[in-house]
Amino acid sequence: MHQTPSVKIEVEGENRCPDCNGRYKRAQDLKAHFTRGCALAVASRKGTRAELAVAKAQQVAVQESAGVVMMAGKRLRNVFNFKYLGFYFQADGDRLPAMLQRMAIARTRFGELHLAWKSTKIPTSMKIRLFACAVISVLTYGHEIWKLDEKVVRKLKGWCARCLANITGRSIRDETVEPSFDLLSRLRSRRLRWAGHILRLEETSLTRRMLLATVERDLEAGKRHAGGLLTDAPAFESVEQLLELAGDRNGWRDLVKALLPASDPAVVAKARNKKKAHKAAELQIEGKKHQVSDSFMVGAGYHLVEGIWILAETEEY
Repeated sequence: MHQTPSVKIEVEGENRCPDCNGRYKRAQDLKAHFTRGCALAVASRKGTRAELAVAKAQQVAVQESAGVVMMAGKRLRNVFNFKYLGFYFQADGDRLPAMLQRMAIARTRFGELHLAWKSTKIPTSMKIRLFACAVISVLTYGHEIWKLDEKVVRKLKGWCARCLANITGRSIRDETVEPSFDLLSRLRSRRLRWAGHILRLEETSLTRRMLLATVERDLEAGKRHAGGLLTDAPAFESVEQLLELAGDRNGWRDLVKALLPASDPAVVAKARNKKKAHKAAELQIEGKKHQVSDSFMVGAGYHLVEGIWILAETEEY
């Protein structure tokens, strides 16, 4: 049985544990001692699941004892959390539990497809596309409301890396550093695109008014909301400037596309179509026939000038 030392020795510059008074040669050795857990350290519930459960129980009790709301002669029950359109809301505004629930649901879907991940007949590229369509689509439901701070980003990276490691056979660390499927970049791009849609809505839109009210609050406080919907938006000093930036659809679209990784299927397909359209334009200049439609050329960024397809971005053949 261990006994707590009666005197704690603390000498400046020494690598000594304040609980057991054990002395170590290097700072990393002392850090490893803390990581393993000192046998004489005082136990604490701070940051543990037990502490979170107690805090939540107290919040639920407060919610149940709150004021009474009546509707058509019936009392509406006070609840701490509720489900609406497949998304779980909490009375304290914490959005992390909803994200953790989506991660658990998506993980279940991932497990149901274990035969596809282990198959040697399906190429890895197709497995990743299947992962994006069948699993990531489940995970990202309601992601626009997530707060992408450092803690959430770490959780998402770790979750995605563990799934990708089962698909590609690479280590979890490699999939974290250089992922085969960059989930965070795609989330940031989709959130910025959705923010642009909201900012361009009619002035009477409640969603638009709520977003602008949040922006005004942050501007008055002199700080930008970390991990919010407009994290990747260009710098702005007023609501009017933000609306002007969002009103430039082409400029905003370029910002959205810039967040996508180079391996994104949409980016790859666009580059392939542009190459094909450029070749078609060259064939037309040479007087040869091309096998693409006019709508394809327009979609690739070309416009017809005096019978010749010209690239709209550079105004060159």
